[in-house]
Amino acid sequence: MTKTNEDKISIAAQFLFSKWNEKSQSCIYRDDATDKDYVCNSKAEMIDLYDLIKKCSQDAFNQWCVQTTHDEIAD
Repeated sequence: MTKTNEDKISIAAQFLFSKWNEKSQSCIYRDDATDKDYVCNSKAEMIDLYDLIKKCSQDAFNQWCVQTTHDEIAD
């Protein structure tokens, strides 16, 4: 079955232990390496994460972080 972009975004958000918020068009996730929260405001970047998950699930997050710049959420 072919996945829609919405499916891919949802799967990527789940990979981040988060959810895509359609209203705010964002996903807030925690980076365990930095112990900080970040926000992704790009559906395209979430789809990129999905693609990385499908290719190499163990390194997907690290590769995705290298190619994206997400804003840190202040405590």
